[in-house]
Amino acid sequence: MSYSVNVSDVEGEEIFPGVIKRTLLKPKNNGKGPSGELQVDHFTIFDGARLTLENSGLERQDFIVSGALFFGRRYIFGNTTVFSPSGKTVSYIHDGEVEARLVSTTYTIPHESHKWCKTRLSTLREDYEEQLMTEEFHALTGAHRFHAIDIQTWDREPHRNPEETAYFLRGEGVMTVNEDSYEVRPGSLVYSEEGALHSINNTGKQNRLQYYVMEYTEQDRMWSIRSYNPNIDY
Repeated sequence: MSYSVNVSDVEGEEIFPGVIKRTLLKPKNNGKGPSGELQVDHFTIFDGARLTLENSGLERQDFIVSGALFFGRRYIFGNTTVFSPSGKTVSYIHDGEVEARLVSTTYTIPHESHKWCKTRLSTLREDYEEQLMTEEFHALTGAHRFHAIDIQTWDREPHRNPEETAYFLRGEGVMTVNEDSYEVRPGSLVYSEEGALHSINNTGKQNRLQYYVMEYTEQDRMWSIRSYNPNIDY
């Protein structure tokens, strides 16, 4: 199963003064993957507005696409990702010359995060490509469903992965999932279910494609199983 949409094709709803929400992926659009409901929302924040998100029965991974936001005691900017476990509340306050854009992914989880699980943050340190959060980092953080987050630019030959979403930041290209091909541009989201054969090709004539990929798996089970039986391919 696969699915694709562009943020420009989704009607927005003002959920707080100065905050527009667009839902890019709903649980009904999901296919094979871990148990639970996966959803992806896009938020536009402007005019000093505050966006507050509560994590009741789910965990959240946010990605700042552009703009400046005040988060906790610091400013965060584009190409920054924030993981927040269940039971936490996160707030972002717009503070900058231009509007801020944020993509927020949530996954419902089978039980609450452990009591020491904290919100974590990571920012792209290079200009083009980097793994923002590794599988091991998410596991140590206490994530249930989030597996790895990569910023990528190069073409990807056909391959299989865990359940994943790809959100496109810059450039133009084509993402193929099994028999389906999608033309992608900034603001495009593509979903591919676990084990689907997929590839990405840059078709832009001027700028190279750049996108971020999020993978999802039963992270809490995977590492605990491996700890006592390394021969299990899970």
